[in-house]
Amino acid sequence: MIERFLRWLAGYLHICLYGTASERFLNLCNSNDILLWNIGIKQGRVECFISLKDYKTLHPIARKCRVQPRIQKRFGFPFLMQHIGKRKVLAISVVLFLSSIWLMSKFLWNISFEGDYRHTKEQLLQLLKEQGVYAGCATESIHCPDLEAQIRKEYPDIGWVSVELKGTMLFVRLKETSQPAAAKEELGTSLDAADIVAQKDGIIHSIVVRSGTPLVSVGDVVKKGDILVSGVIHIYGDDGAQIRQYSVVADADITMSTYIKYKDKFSLKYIIKSYTGKEKSSLSFSFLDHKIFSYNSGNSYKECDIISEIKQLRLSESFYLPFLFEVRTVREYESIEQTYTNEEAKKLATQRLLRFMEEQKERGVLFISKEIDCKIKDGYCINEGILKTQEESWTYKEINSIDQSFETESDEQQE
Repeated sequence: MIERFLRWLAGYLHICLYGTASERFLNLCNSNDILLWNIGIKQGRVECFISLKDYKTLHPIARKCRVQPRIQKRFGFPFLMQHIGKRKVLAISVVLFLSSIWLMSKFLWNISFEGDYRHTKEQLLQLLKEQGVYAGCATESIHCPDLEAQIRKEYPDIGWVSVELKGTMLFVRLKETSQPAAAKEELGTSLDAADIVAQKDGIIHSIVVRSGTPLVSVGDVVKKGDILVSGVIHIYGDDGAQIRQYSVVADADITMSTYIKYKDKFSLKYIIKSYTGKEKSSLSFSFLDHKIFSYNSGNSYKECDIISEIKQLRLSESFYLPFLFEVRTVREYESIEQTYTNEEAKKLATQRLLRFMEEQKERGVLFISKEIDCKIKDGYCINEGILKTQEESWTYKEINSIDQSFETESDEQQE
């Protein structure tokens, strides 16, 4: 592959030999280190390929053998440039096009996010913009490690983040956690000293403390706001007297048995869309958020869906350009009112409950049992009850840093 590219770059020819001493001609080329390839016979004449450089040295050998090499076809970059050179407008256009591509490669034109569930794309884009990173900024001004640190600092519940710049595209990959950061350096909290407090009422199911002073144990009933692990550590002497205390960011794994009050209510009447088959399409072309071309077919439908499909022009998977194509389709429909049967409504209520539970499981909530009652009343389906769970329902509460030593009574007597 590389050899073929080098041949194309230097230029090569397809030639046909006219004369009776073609065999002698080939032998002399071989003895003079002139490379010929793809040698064959067509219509009684020898044909082959030769580099442009070697072709210029063939004249003495051809005259000696009384063979005339005639060019059938030219290949390679020198001939391409020669062809372009004859057309000045085309040559200038090619130069301007390549220059514009090179210039646009110096800027960021697309930002991709992966793993953003609780934090919206708009929030993350605003944070990046505050750091001077946005579509259209120079790529040389982007420092990925600084962006990673800033995202972790702004959102402590993001346990891992990777920012990678490829071509004109910035990849931001996140991994959100269900619990807040536990240590200032490792997990990104900005607190110097903090207690761990309960976020809701519950019963302590398990507790493992790595740093801080535990104030509760397994089986204790706690209320929202109660301190579970204190960030103040007390040091006692052999006589039981306190000699020192200092504060840290409390660190622990705590699971609470708690509950969620669930209630879901929806009407038995619903609307379905019956599409008529009529639709209209519009097209627009934008550069740097400015529309260059726009065709609008209008919209005279009373009820319709509007579907917009936006595509950004790119040269490769990571080389985006600041050109946007938008195809807008308007589809007409008619609204038809229908009513759920009791069985259909209860089935839908169960599906909505399972969807809610799946969303909570993604946050690390473990469901133990559920006591749910579904009933139909006054044209509504009401599904409500209690979901018993186990979860890490705690957060940090900042405290003032403390570093204090105490004198014991024995020390005073010695003095």
